[in-house]
Formats: sequence, structure tokens, C-alpha cells
Amino acid sequence: MKAMKLQLVLISLFFTGCAGLNGPCGPFAKNGTLSLSKNGVYANKCQVSYTMTNNSDGIFKPIVVTRVLDKQGNTLGQDTIYFDIIDPGRSQKKTGLHYDCSALSVVEVLGNAYYPGGQSICGVSGNTYRW
Repeated sequence: MKAMKLQLVLISLFFTGCAGLNGPCGPFAKNGTLSLSKNGVYANKCQVSYTMTNNSDGIFKPIVVTRVLDKQGNTLGQDTIYFDIIDPGRSQKKTGLHYDCSALSVVEVLGNAYYPGGQSICGVSGNTYRW
């Protein structure tokens, strides 16, 4: 139930502009850093690892929505990453779905939010990662 509520908050904020691409960071927004890496898993399959760092003075529980593209710009899939609670100054790593290594080329961060609060994490949405 909590995960569904968090997803609804993220979707509603994304469409109202608060967590959209390059959306504003409000006075209660948290600061974080998202880094990605592409890891070979088996055969020709790779997965994207997402590492979120909490640069704020309080805890947060982030959600990040990404779109995964091939070299031609075709959508391979979408990852919705639900991080657990991250303490200030700490990082957490999660992995996404499996993709064809030769096709996986671009990951776009479409939106993010954190709980409690539901606002975007400054510096995360709108980033694009390329390999």
C-alpha cells in the first residue's frame, strides 16, 4: 500500500510540474546524487545499477523512474527503482531489469520523489546517462 501511495505521489507531482524534468526544488526538497553503471550479468545481458546518495541533513526514501533506450532512441524498457530509507551522507545501490548489452545505450531519468514529503530530489530528474 505504501509503495502504491509513493508511486501515485510521484506520478501526480510529475504531471503538475513539481517533479518534472528540471522541476523546481522547493524549500523542503532534499539534495541527492544519482549515479548509474552498466554491469554484465550473463551471456549478453546487462543490468543498470542505480546508486543514490543522500546529501541532505535528514533521511529520505527515494523513488526514481527511468526510461532505457537503445542507440536509435527506441525504448527498451522502464525501470522504477524503490530505494529503502537512506540516512544523511549514506548511499544505497539497487539494480534494474535485464537488457541486451549490445542494445543498452541511454538511460533517461524521467522523475523522482522521496518519502516523506513527496517532492523531487534536487539534481536527479532530467539527467541522461550514455554508454
